[in-house]
This record gives sequence, C-alpha cells and structure tokens, in this order.
Amino acid sequence: MNILLEDEQATEQLGKKLQRILHSSQVNHFTLYLSGDLGAGKTTFVRGFIREWGYLDAIKSPTFSLVEPYESAQGKIFHFDLYRLKSFEELEHMGFRDYFATQAIKLIEWPEKAQEILPQPDCHITLSEYQEQRCASVKAFSPLGETVLASLCETA
Repeated sequence: MNILLEDEQATEQLGKKLQRILHSSQVNHFTLYLSGDLGAGKTTFVRGFIREWGYLDAIKSPTFSLVEPYESAQGKIFHFDLYRLKSFEELEHMGFRDYFATQAIKLIEWPEKAQEILPQPDCHITLSEYQEQRCASVKAFSPLGETVLASLCETA
C-alpha cells in the first residue's frame, strides 16, 4: 500500500495513526522497520508515533546510542537507529537480543544495516520522495502486520 504524504506534518500524522491502530487493538508487541534516505521522514514518523503514545518529553533520535527506550503505563517502545552501526558486535554488546525478547513495540530505522540478524518485522515502511511530496510504501510480513495494514487502509 502506498500513502502520499504532503509534508512533514502528514508524516507525523501517519505515525500517530499507526499508534492509534495498535493501541485500539491492544497490541503491545510489534516490530516496524523504517527505511528511506536521510531526511526522508523516518524520525518524524517515530516522533508522531511516540507522541500519540503519550510521551511528552523531547524525543531524540538514537543515532549515537543506537536505541532509545520509552516506557509508560501502555508498555514499552524501543526506538532503534542503526545508521551509524559499524558491526553486529555493537548490537551484541548493548544487549540487542534482550530488547527483542521483551514484549514491546520496536521501531527500527535503517534496518538494512543489520538485516542478517534482525527478526522479521510485522510491517515495513519505506519513505521516499514522490514528485514534491513523500510517499510511504507499507508492507506487512506477519498476520499481525496484515491486520494493522488493513486498518491503516480503512483510515487512509
């Protein structure tokens, strides 16, 4: 499914919409890959998602730390940014497998940097430029992802 996004605000709104779908379905475990060039809107999408989840403090990109955890009464979110990943050993040293053994929502920017060791996502969103807008290409890779994608189609 492709969704045209007019601007940064529309990208953030898409993140909010996906979070509302997960929340209304009482989903507290979900893996989402986010791909796209630098500046395509991956972190903007995540910011919308986490804001809708109820987190009000600053949302920073974990470009240097690789992961930023968020926790609330709704559960846990782990936001990964693998752009600066140099080796798989970095992930092992930070306890990468423990994050994926936890019931949480995992939002992973630049998944192609560690595709060999990442678990399959429920959904994968690729953000790209399309004419003077952005386009979000959304694909599902699990039954849960299919359900979420169907809900996203209904509200698009």
